[in-house]
Amino acid sequence: MRKNSSKQGSGSYEVGRGRPPRATRWRPGQSGNPKGRPKGAKSLSRHLKEALDRTIAIQERGKTRKITTREAIAITLVKRALQGDPKALSYLLAHDSEIMEMTGPIKRLNMTMSVQEASEAYAEMLRRDGQGH
Repeated sequence: MRKNSSKQGSGSYEVGRGRPPRATRWRPGQSGNPKGRPKGAKSLSRHLKEALDRTIAIQERGKTRKITTREAIAITLVKRALQGDPKALSYLLAHDSEIMEMTGPIKRLNMTMSVQEASEAYAEMLRRDGQGH
């Protein structure tokens, strides 16, 4: 640290390291990054949430109804599991406890069940869901 004894007590200002000219200093309230992230910029997770919450129209039993894309994905997943798709079925089995909480008591699923038994259990769940339970 160097000292400038001639200007130290006189109140004058020396330009140097860490001491920019007064005219170029940031003003109070001025940002150091004026072109930074724009307000309202959305993250990927926010875009995904919005996409999953959009409504779409589907045809079901000859009628059109509106559901969220999230619901459409769930319906597709269950249909594929019922058709014997092993990936869809394993996903549903992995999330079995969450599904049981949502659907109430139905035949308990486990890894020793055949695809047919698991499909029948989910068909039972869909029947109950269609009846408004």
